[in-house]
Amino acid sequence: MRAIRYHQFGCPSDVLQIEKVEMPLFKDNEVLVQMQLRSINPSDLLTIRGRYPSRIKLPAIPGYEGVGVIVDKGTAVTDLLIGQRVLGLGGIWSYTNKGSGGFLQSMQKTGTWQEYVAMNAETIVPVPNEIDGSTAAQLYINPLTAWLMLKYELKLRKGDIFIANACGSAIGRLFAEFALIFGYELIGVTRSDAYDESLNQLGVKKVINTAKVPLVETLLAYTRGRKVTAALDAVGGKDGVELAHCVQEGGTMLLYGLLSGEQHPHNIHAFLSSSIKIKNYRLRDWVLTTPLKQRISIFLDMIDHFVRYQISLPSGPIFDLAEIKKAVESAELLDRTGKVLLSG
Repeated sequence: MRAIRYHQFGCPSDVLQIEKVEMPLFKDNEVLVQMQLRSINPSDLLTIRGRYPSRIKLPAIPGYEGVGVIVDKGTAVTDLLIGQRVLGLGGIWSYTNKGSGGFLQSMQKTGTWQEYVAMNAETIVPVPNEIDGSTAAQLYINPLTAWLMLKYELKLRKGDIFIANACGSAIGRLFAEFALIFGYELIGVTRSDAYDESLNQLGVKKVINTAKVPLVETLLAYTRGRKVTAALDAVGGKDGVELAHCVQEGGTMLLYGLLSGEQHPHNIHAFLSSSIKIKNYRLRDWVLTTPLKQRISIFLDMIDHFVRYQISLPSGPIFDLAEIKKAVESAELLDRTGKVLLSG
C-alpha cells in the first residue's frame, strides 16, 4: 500500500515522500480502516520539522487525524461493522511511557497518512451520517481542543467575554460556533479584514484587526473599560503578551499554539497582575491523563452538538497522497481558513 514517510526531520516539502509499505497487521481487538480523508495540521508540520524529536522514531508516517471505513476486523470486535465510517479518538497514535525521557510515539503503524491503518477498536468512534466527509476528517484535533478549553478548562459562565487571536483560522471559527452554543461572547483578533464578514456571520460582534488598530485600547473602547474573563493564545511571543494585557485580574489565558515560533517571555508576569493565570494547553496531555471511557463520552457529546447545531468545517483543497509536496506547501499558506486534506 502507499504511505507518506520521512526518514529525517526537515522542511516537509523536502523530506516527505510517498513509498510502498506493507499492509498493517491487525490484532483480535483491532479493526483495519481504509482511510478516506486526512487533514494537514500545524502540529503535523511541526513534528516533521523536528519540534518533538524525542517522541519520534524514524522513519515515520505522519498524521494525527482522519476519517475512514472499516474493511476488516479482529475476532474479538463485535460492536463495530465492516463498512462503518469511523475515526480514532487519540488511539490513532500510541504512546509508550519512557519515564523522565517523555513519550515515544509509534508512528510506523498508526499515522493516518497511509492508505490503511490498524486501530484499537476501543478507541474507535463511529461518525454519524449527518457529518460530511471533510468535516469528519477534521473532527478530532481542532474541535476537541476548542471544546475542552471552552467547556472544561476556562470554566466560563454564560455571558462571559473571552478573546482569541489568530481568529481567522479554522479553530477560530470553532471558538465562534461553540461560544454561541455556550452563551459566551467572543472577541476575535486577526491581522486582516478578510475574516470580518465570516466571523460576524458566526455571531462574533467585535473583530479587532491588529494590523490596523492597537489591541488593548480597541478592546477597552468596545467593552467600556472592562477587560475580558479569559484569552486563548495561538501565537505566543510578544503577541501573546499583548493578548494577556486584555485579561482581567483573576482571569486565565491558555497558550495552545505557537504560530510565532516563540514562547512567552519567562518574566511575563513582570508586565501583568500576578493573579492572571497563564497556562499551556496541549490536547496530547489530556489524552494521556484522561481515562478512555471519559474521553469517548466527551467526544460523543461534542459530535452530538455538531449534528444538533449542523456545524460543518470548511476545507481547503484536497490532494491525493501522491501530491504530498504540493499539499504541504498549500497547507503552510498563511491566508488559509480551511484545512488542506489528503485523499487516497
